[in-house]
Amino acid sequence: MALPYTNVKVSDLTEGQKEYVLPDNDDRENVMPMELRKFGRYLLQKMPMLKVTQRAANTKLWVYHPDETYMRGYIAYGDFRENPKERLDTYWVYSRCISNNRYHGGDEYFMRNSKKLDKALQIARTNLSPWSIEEAAELTWDDMRSARRKEQSRLGDESLSLISPYLNNAYDTQIPKYKTVLNELDNLVQQMKHFNLPYKFVDSGLQKDLSNYFALTKKNNSILNRSDYTMSMVWIEERQAKTCEVKGEELWGYRGANAGAKTYPLDGIPEDLMGKMAVLQTVDVNTYIPDIGVRTSDEVFYVYR
Repeated sequence: MALPYTNVKVSDLTEGQKEYVLPDNDDRENVMPMELRKFGRYLLQKMPMLKVTQRAANTKLWVYHPDETYMRGYIAYGDFRENPKERLDTYWVYSRCISNNRYHGGDEYFMRNSKKLDKALQIARTNLSPWSIEEAAELTWDDMRSARRKEQSRLGDESLSLISPYLNNAYDTQIPKYKTVLNELDNLVQQMKHFNLPYKFVDSGLQKDLSNYFALTKKNNSILNRSDYTMSMVWIEERQAKTCEVKGEELWGYRGANAGAKTYPLDGIPEDLMGKMAVLQTVDVNTYIPDIGVRTSDEVFYVYR
């Protein structure tokens, strides 16, 4: 599955763009090509639940559904070919559902054109479709994994700063050399904590640092470093919650995300999911919380089950 690098959200639109109305027929030609206005009017007649808006160039109209997360694509009129020998204006459709193998990248790879309006309308109706949960997972999967790695790195740096001064300022790659000693110290600290042993460290600071170090390393080595985890992706879309399972043992956990997908009304989200989602809403986007998950946007949550 290949997706464009830029995927515009409906929430990115300004209020003015959301209230956009196609220009009348008698407006000046340079406001918007007459053929594009016609393309837009006929498309809205065929798909009345959709809206169009102008974001930048007057030769393009973005197409979207007000309750969906991502714009479906855009329609256009002009010549969008790479280095044409002579200009030829036609109708164009841009959508992540299109693969135009004449091009190797850029918008052109996701565009098809036609000289005929009825054919262009057919292309638009076929390809300007709602996003699937698997596509949403593909867009956000790397953000989730990056948030996990960032937290892993933070915990690693914090634990190293505690123990390194006692080990001749060892680097992280040198810590495994001290595994035997650290395991014995970990056992001693745990015994002292749970059995109230009379033993006391000569250096009370060392005892405190060791206790914090072992707590951090256990936290970092639990679910954070596992590759066989399962998470629920929750996508708030169309005023409901769409969910699916993604598996960490797969390099691309979003693949196959449609399998077992479920949809809940917003007031019917299972309590275990809702509780963890509520926790994630208290922190910034892409902040990973071990054993809870990460929120990659206002619409997408990854939650451990």
